[in-house]
Order: sequence, then structure tokens, then C-alpha cells
Amino acid sequence: MKYYTIQDSTINDIVSAIQGYDSTFSYSTFNGIVSKINSFGSVGNLNDFIEGKNTGIYDTVATCVMSTAMKGNNLLTEINLPNVSEIQGVQIDDGNGAFFYCTNLSKVTLDKCKNIGGKAFFNCTSLENVYAPVCEVVGRKAFLGCTSLSSFTFNDNIKMVMEGAFSGCTNLSTELNLPNASMYSSNAFYNTKITKLTLNSNFIMIGESAFANCADLSEITVGSTTGVNIGNYAFANCSSLKSFTNTVSTAPFGINAFASCTSLSYISIAVPTIMSSTFYNCTNLQEVYINTNAPIGDTGGSVDFGIFTNCINLSHVESPNTFGIGYKVFANCYNLNSVNFSNAQMIGNNAFYSCSNLETVILPNVSSVHSSAFTGCNKIKKLVLG
Repeated sequence: MKYYTIQDSTINDIVSAIQGYDSTFSYSTFNGIVSKINSFGSVGNLNDFIEGKNTGIYDTVATCVMSTAMKGNNLLTEINLPNVSEIQGVQIDDGNGAFFYCTNLSKVTLDKCKNIGGKAFFNCTSLENVYAPVCEVVGRKAFLGCTSLSSFTFNDNIKMVMEGAFSGCTNLSTELNLPNASMYSSNAFYNTKITKLTLNSNFIMIGESAFANCADLSEITVGSTTGVNIGNYAFANCSSLKSFTNTVSTAPFGINAFASCTSLSYISIAVPTIMSSTFYNCTNLQEVYINTNAPIGDTGGSVDFGIFTNCINLSHVESPNTFGIGYKVFANCYNLNSVNFSNAQMIGNNAFYSCSNLETVILPNVSSVHSSAFTGCNKIKKLVLG
């Protein structure tokens, strides 16, 4: 490894060399002498300076890296910035981050960096190891497409992981437990190898598709005392997930939140609202306990799939307080044998469509049953209606 090393002894040479290339370059002086570099930023500013002879940067002086600072530099293989507190990012889709497309970069050390900005290491496809022990915020798409990334220091200081931060990091395997994190934004860990997820007591939101396609995720522990808002497709296609329990009812579950979690066999949830197709195609789901006063599912008949549509092994359901059963909620639940919803007042269109083994239906307080609610239920032997 051949480093270009920035130290106090060479700082004046760097200032005179870079000033002509970099309009965002800034530095501090003491008694008329340059004392430290504060930031560097423009495209090519260090590429020209190192003249293609070095493959690493070891900078003990800089405290901030501007967006696009080293964009597209394919010479870089290693970066060590021990005093940098921020790598500035971009928030727009067509912007470029500080080390955007540095496709040969494999190792990054950021001892004091608290904020890794948007698209900072976007598509650094050779990046394997990132050491950032005090990082608090991982910005939007900061590591998106870093397909070789296998190690990142998920420390206790992290508060937010923004949209798409680790999306497509297909080799990132870890147990995720960040006690100070309050949210994982949309696509934050999409298609990674996260194996276990623990949500702390103050956690409030999992964004759309945040953990979708995480095929190795097998366990989720919810410690929230305020309720977790689970977005659309948040855990869709997490094919190793076996169970899910949520006991605090203050936040809704989104559309397809757990769709096609084909190993999921047990759920126990307290929730104010469950959107359509939340557990669609969970083909191994067997037991369901739902604590809610609201209707389960869509009551307007405007969705393609109900909450438990195609849960072909579902055999036991309990939801004693629910107000009603919506459109296609249990459609194609072929193994469902009996249901008892003691407080339900309405049963929607195709609610139990093609539940071909359903034998016992107890609805003592029901006042409205759609004419197609039990279409294809040819084995019903006991039917109790209010």
C-alpha cells in the first residue's frame, strides 16, 4: 500500500498545491501560518495532486470532506481519516457523494466521523470494511450498491439510518441492535444479510421496504413501549422469519408488510389498523392472535388481496375484540377449520372465500354478512350468527 500522507509538516505545501484546483478548499491559520485543513471538495482536487502515484490517503489534518471530493477515483483502495467528523453528502438522485463510484476502494477508517452523508460511498463495489465507531447518522444511499461490504461498525451512537443507506449490500451480515436508533428509513437494509433485529424501547418507525428481501432475517424482537409504525413491504420476502410479536397498539402495519414471509408460522400483535395484504402469501403461517378493536382488513372491497389471503396452512385465529372482517381477509386459507369472532358486527365480501375446510363459524354479534362472504366454503357444519 502506497499512501499519500497529509501531516502538519507538509500542510503548507498542500495549501499551495490544492488552492488552484479547489474552490471549496478551506483552512485555518495561527499567527499567519496554516494550522489545519478544514475541508476539501471539488472533483479532482486530490487526483491532480497525487498524480496517480498513490493508492491510499492517510489524512491526519482534515476535519471535513466535501461532497464529490474524490468521486470516481479508481486508484483509491484505502482511506484513513482519523480527524474527519463529517463526510458531507447529497440528497438529490443525480448528485454525487464524496467517494461516489470509487470502485476499487476496499477499506475505510473514520475514527471521529459522526455523519456519513448521502451517497458518500455509493456503488463502491469493492468496499469490504468500514470502521466508524462514533457514527450517529448514516445518510441517504450512503452505501447503496456496496455489494462487497461485509463489515460496518454498528455502534450504540447511531440514531438514524436513512433511506437506502445499505440497500443492496448483499454481503452485509450482522445482528442489528442499535439502542439509540429511533427509525430505519425506507430501503435502509433492503436485500442485505441481516440475521436478527432488535428494536429498542424508543423505536418508532420502520420505513417502506426497509428490510424487504432480507432472506437471512430469522428473528425480530420488539421492545418499543410507544408502538412501531411498520411501513409497506417493510419485511416482505423475509423468507427465514419464523415469528413476530408486538404487544403495544399505537401504530399501524402497512400494505404487504410481511408478504411472502414463507417461514412465518406464528404472530401475536396488538395494532390499531392492519392494511390489506399485510401477511399475504405467508404459506407456513399457522397461528394468529390479533388485539384490535378495528375491522381486520379493507371493508370497501377495493384491494386485490386480503390480509391473510393464500395463507394456506393457517388453522387457528383469535381476535376477540375486532369490529369486523374485511374483504378477502381469509381467502384461500384452505386449512382454516373454525373461527370465532365474538364482537364482529360485519363480514365483508369474499372474507372467507374458498376456505374449503371451514366447518365452524361463530359470530354471535354480527349484523351484516355479505352475500359472498363464504363462497366456496362447502364444509360448514355449524354456523352461529347474531
